[in-house]
Amino acid sequence: MPYMRYSRKVWDQIGKIIGGMWRDLTDEEKQEYLNEYEAEKIEYNESMKAYHNSPAYLAYINAKSRAEAALEEESQQRQSRMEKGEPYMSIQPAEDPDDYDDGFSMKHTATARFQRNHRLISEILSESVVPDVRSVVTTARMQVLKRQVQSLMVHQRKLDEKKKKFLESTDSFNNELKRLCGLKVEVDMEKIAAEIAQAEEQARKRQEEREKEAAEQAERSQSSMVPEEEQAASKTEEKKDDQIGFVIDGNSD
Repeated sequence: MPYMRYSRKVWDQIGKIIGGMWRDLTDEEKQEYLNEYEAEKIEYNESMKAYHNSPAYLAYINAKSRAEAALEEESQQRQSRMEKGEPYMSIQPAEDPDDYDDGFSMKHTATARFQRNHRLISEILSESVVPDVRSVVTTARMQVLKRQVQSLMVHQRKLDEKKKKFLESTDSFNNELKRLCGLKVEVDMEKIAAEIAQAEEQARKRQEEREKEAAEQAERSQSSMVPEEEQAASKTEEKKDDQIGFVIDGNSD
């Protein structure tokens, strides 16, 4: 598995890091782990001693000894038959299925228990059974992930609707463009020339009207300036007459 290959690759680095952390511990901190190790070691030795003294284990040892002795005896008999030239195969008498050998049954039981214990130990220490803490998903995390999934689904639906509208507008534009490109445009030069002449005539008329309005405005400004000059001249003459009359009155006195 790729994960196992990666684990073997980085395990040396992890071991170095753990070793450095262990060396950095003080003697008091190390003593705590040493005490736990010694306590577990004593408990393990006592358990093994009790197991070795148990009737089941003693029966297994006896059955194992008898089986080994039977195998050794069978091997010796086979060797002796080979030396005497007797055939290797021989017909054995049928055994009663109800007549079981207790020692042989205990051997099978002990073997099954031994294999079961090793299988359980392998399953406990196997990485496929012991899950990684980082891969455990809590209930709160699951709720957050569900909300995120719902939000993403709503956003996806909105994007799909926008995409659908965009595709529809693109199709309508392409259809209209094809329709316009398929139309035949007929150019009437006489009509265009008439429109140009009409536009020039209208522009000329507007220019003449502007010039006429400017001339009329100039005439009005000039006509308004003449009465003002006459009024100023009359005021000047009246002032002169008043001065002359004042001088005459002074001389008569």
